[in-house]
Amino acid sequence: MEPTRRLLIVEPSNAVRRIIALAGKPLATEVLEATTLRQGLEALAHSPAVVVSEVRLPDGDGSALLEELQSHYPESVFVALSAEDDVTGAVRLVRSGAFSVQPKPFGLDEVGSMLARAFGQHEVLSRSREAKALELRYHQELEQQVGEQTSLISSLLDFSNRLNAAGTMEEAVQLLLETLKVMVNCRRLSILLEAPESGQLTVAEALGIPPEIQRQPIDLDDSPIVKRVMEGAEVVYVEDVELAGMTSGRGKGKAFLSIPLLDSTAGKRKVFGVVNLTDREGNGEFSSTERRLVQSIADTASIACANLRNRGSLEKSYFDTVGALALALEAKDHYTHGHSQRVTSMCMVVADVMGFGNEQLDQIMFAGMLHDVGKIGISESILLKRGRLSNEEFLAIREHPAVGQRMVSHISFLSSAGSIIRHHHERWDGKGYPDGLRREEIELPARIMAIADSYDAMTTDRSYRRKLQPYQVMDELMKGRGTQFDPDCLDLFVRHVAESPSIPGLHQWAFTTPPTNL
Repeated sequence: MEPTRRLLIVEPSNAVRRIIALAGKPLATEVLEATTLRQGLEALAHSPAVVVSEVRLPDGDGSALLEELQSHYPESVFVALSAEDDVTGAVRLVRSGAFSVQPKPFGLDEVGSMLARAFGQHEVLSRSREAKALELRYHQELEQQVGEQTSLISSLLDFSNRLNAAGTMEEAVQLLLETLKVMVNCRRLSILLEAPESGQLTVAEALGIPPEIQRQPIDLDDSPIVKRVMEGAEVVYVEDVELAGMTSGRGKGKAFLSIPLLDSTAGKRKVFGVVNLTDREGNGEFSSTERRLVQSIADTASIACANLRNRGSLEKSYFDTVGALALALEAKDHYTHGHSQRVTSMCMVVADVMGFGNEQLDQIMFAGMLHDVGKIGISESILLKRGRLSNEEFLAIREHPAVGQRMVSHISFLSSAGSIIRHHHERWDGKGYPDGLRREEIELPARIMAIADSYDAMTTDRSYRRKLQPYQVMDELMKGRGTQFDPDCLDLFVRHVAESPSIPGLHQWAFTTPPTNL
């Protein structure tokens, strides 16, 4: 029987409630609605799994609902709805224990994604409670005889907590492998994951599997047990794969346990991975308790991994959308075609020389591709103007770094890139914009990008002027050393970028001396 998953919406606006209810229908078995704090408190008696409430209600504050949930319904998940002018109230609720804040206005897909995460969190909390109850029952009923099982359950709780803290699929899968290796005595263990692009299964992590098999697509016709798990979305346990006629040449005569990893966040059960365990010490079988334990571990991992997969897809979608806007901007102005790619390439060269880590390099790459995305809303008459800009037009141009940061501010994995975007027009002497930062107040990647952005502008034709000669470019760069540009960054830039054969520009010229025929 499907567990009850009630959604309670406490919101005065009929339109907002309808959007949330529509998004919640695929996820909830029942949707409850209330328009006031009093009605919302009364509806808590129905034990909702997820409560979505406006921070400000006609007869009180949404924090009263959160306090009641924490006192009597600890497994319920609270999501605060907040208008743009009530940031303080939203922050207060998050600090008090709210799962997340959903700013208004929002769309159907956006609130649906939020609800999927909230219901996933409810499932994690419920499973954690069940595990704690199981630990207590074992301790009370069996005492000394269940010491080993109690230790396993404690490990399961620790696994759940560590799993919830995992930031990537790789971290979660590695943790799953390590936990199973400790809890179940198997010489061969594999975790198969479906590739998002091809849909094929590959071995993501494994123990006792030949290296040549790992990262290779799995042939389901050669893996009948895995094929059965994928098609039926069910646990398959075979006490002797050879007698069952399900061996593919490995693990003959051994017990084989195969468990699906399921994504249920969209209201459907979809298998996105499989956990395989076999080759136990002494060719032993898996007891019913061990099978339940492994399934509980896999179920917990399913929720966390599904959320990470979906978050990764959502973030990629966001980035692709904003990236498309950046390309659309360059399409408006053929003079700047390829500008973002060139700036990104130059920044990556300098950042690599400086020894930035992979995560920092990723943020610099994202910022480089999107550093001018804030110009999307600027009129083409200003962007393509051939003459001198008026004060009003220049002020409009100066807004684009701050606008660009706001455009990416809701994309979690672009948080650091957003700051670089905002500050790539700051100056070393503090005379830049939008914040007038100076020297080390400006993050290092933004100082690098300021040089690359200026360099590309000078070495390419623009609507308002032709590109400069190489000696003029070098002269302008050196004039800005210590005023517009960080001196150390500029020296590295000239050494590794401006003189690099792979970067169009100064390397092919004796750029310190102007030609005599000018």
